[in-house]
Amino acid sequence: MRDDDLQHDGAGERLGRYVLVRRLGKGGMGEVFLAKTQGVRGFEKHVAIKRILPQYSQNRHVVNMLVDEARISVLLNHPNVVQVMELDEDDGSHFIVMEYVDGHALSRLIRRLKKRGERFDPLLAAFIVIQVLEGLHAAHTQRDASGELAGIIHRDVSPQNVLLSMTGQVKVIDFGIARARDRLEATQGSQVKGKLRYMAPEQIKPSLAGSGGIDHRVDVFAAGIMLFELLAMRQRYPQTGDIEIIDAILETDVPDLEKEGLVDRELMDILRTAMARDRKRRFKDAAAYAAALRAWLYAREPSFNGELLARTMRKCFLEEAANAAGDDVDDAPAPAPAKQGRVRVAAPAEPEPDEVTRTQFRPQRSPSPSPAPEPAAPAVTGQRPPAPRRRGVPAPVIGAALGAIVLLAVGLVVRVAMQPKQLTPDAVPLTTTGLATATPPTPPPPPPTAPLVAPTVPAVAPPSAPAADGSVEVTVEVVPASATITRAYQPDPKYVSPARFRVQPGETLDLQFEAVGFQPLRQKFAIEGAAPRVQVQLEPIPMPVVVRPVPRDAEVTVNGQPYRNARTTVTPGEQVVIRASHPFYFDVERTVMATPGLQQLVVDLTLEERPVPSHEPAGTPSSPSSAATLSLTSSPPGADVFVDGLKLGRTPVDLRVAPGPHRVTVRGKEAESTFAITVGGGDQLKRHVALE
Repeated sequence: MRDDDLQHDGAGERLGRYVLVRRLGKGGMGEVFLAKTQGVRGFEKHVAIKRILPQYSQNRHVVNMLVDEARISVLLNHPNVVQVMELDEDDGSHFIVMEYVDGHALSRLIRRLKKRGERFDPLLAAFIVIQVLEGLHAAHTQRDASGELAGIIHRDVSPQNVLLSMTGQVKVIDFGIARARDRLEATQGSQVKGKLRYMAPEQIKPSLAGSGGIDHRVDVFAAGIMLFELLAMRQRYPQTGDIEIIDAILETDVPDLEKEGLVDRELMDILRTAMARDRKRRFKDAAAYAAALRAWLYAREPSFNGELLARTMRKCFLEEAANAAGDDVDDAPAPAPAKQGRVRVAAPAEPEPDEVTRTQFRPQRSPSPSPAPEPAAPAVTGQRPPAPRRRGVPAPVIGAALGAIVLLAVGLVVRVAMQPKQLTPDAVPLTTTGLATATPPTPPPPPPTAPLVAPTVPAVAPPSAPAADGSVEVTVEVVPASATITRAYQPDPKYVSPARFRVQPGETLDLQFEAVGFQPLRQKFAIEGAAPRVQVQLEPIPMPVVVRPVPRDAEVTVNGQPYRNARTTVTPGEQVVIRASHPFYFDVERTVMATPGLQQLVVDLTLEERPVPSHEPAGTPSSPSSAATLSLTSSPPGADVFVDGLKLGRTPVDLRVAPGPHRVTVRGKEAESTFAITVGGGDQLKRHVALE
């Protein structure tokens, strides 16, 4: 924060029923304050207030933008979106009241980690982007009071507009330039809004979006850029000039972070899909992108939650508070309610030596009859005079006693730390570090009975030796092992397989099982019989397969069956064999894994072209009498015609070709078609090609 901001931070000023505490940030047309509202008996609540700067308070365009932001944001009630509570006006000054998040912008965390020479944990990066996508999907699917889609598109997704709380929450902020169906201030003409480095190609070149204009996939693209920068710890587009950045957005492919050793192939494939220049190749919505990331994340760490984010925030912003004074200037935009989120309490400065001497050490009268000598001039030398001798316990005795106490304390801590940890008899809960690594010794269980998955309440026998209170231990196993187990109506704590529960004989154990890519299951178990172990098998959710071959008219099979677009499904977790063939290309076969949790399995196949058969060049037959005539038309007309790789004209066109097999390609602006023909001498063929 600049000095002039500190001098005019608004502290103590009233705005409606709110009292401003301090300024959090300032932008081109607005400023954000930490404020509080007071109630009876000393009740206080902190909020963030965004108001228009005084010089713009009468500007209708600026006021309408603030009103639009409030009208859009107030519809959203999601844990990953900053909540807007009200829009108000005080003495001609318009302002909106938002929830106050005690934290910092994601952009600031990135800078802190760079200063420390550290990188983002890929799991943490994926977790943050998943939360952002959850908030964006809530905005994209929000409906207004009439039940119609509000048509909200953020258009400014970037690390500056993602807020991280000190407790590990992730929130999307600043819908100031969001597009919605009923905005007061619509984007004029070809005006482009947002941060250039996070714009999708269709935002820069509207013709790529077609007649329908941009849609929510521009936010998916921006979230892909954000994940790339968290993983690579660098900008996606390193160019400096706007023209160079625009060219890079429209023309360059995604850098391969797998080759740099930063990510694995699966995560790189997710990145490529999210950042595809052709929006038809991107994830269809933010939910699909989040599902792919969630499957990747929890396949590697089933118990991951926001605790790692909270620890990272504390490490970067609390443990370094004394050294962070020079990092207060943030590039986050003004709407961020916690740009300088935390209140730092500086340690009191130590007084100068001469000041200490004057205030703490005074001449003391000696108990002897002789007068005490005057102290040396401490204000000049900066040295403290010797403290007066006091009666009491000698210093060596005190030191020895303190040393003995410290040694006893250290010994007690070491003894406690070295004792083995005992787990609770209930079950093994999920933790932020994964599965528990130690379990109490238990006698080997008897052979398991058949899996109990029937809809009726199965019977489970107690072990032969019940506990003193009569309870018995039941072990529950589930396939897949990544599934979470919870008691019905109790979402926490979560358990993993094998889970152990202490129950009373005759009691019914009501459990719920969930796993990414599998149908959830609720099952009740009656505790009786002779088997202490239960096994549950979850049913996988069929996954659609999307195969995109080049050329597009190649024949594709999936596991030996003809590919039928997205109607072809596979089982999550199985290996899928995909084969593509074409008469003019070499066949391609690829085996892929249907990773659980993906909304669909997308596979791109590029076939290698076969050499052109050796024969007399098409269009120049050796004798006119043996040549064949090929008449080609197309809709729309004007398409380029290639015969055996040679461009011979545009439709409609009549061509003379040599007898024998030929490969014909009709290529329009939006589509192309390739087919094979075999002609004899003197044949006359007509072909019409419809290009969609």
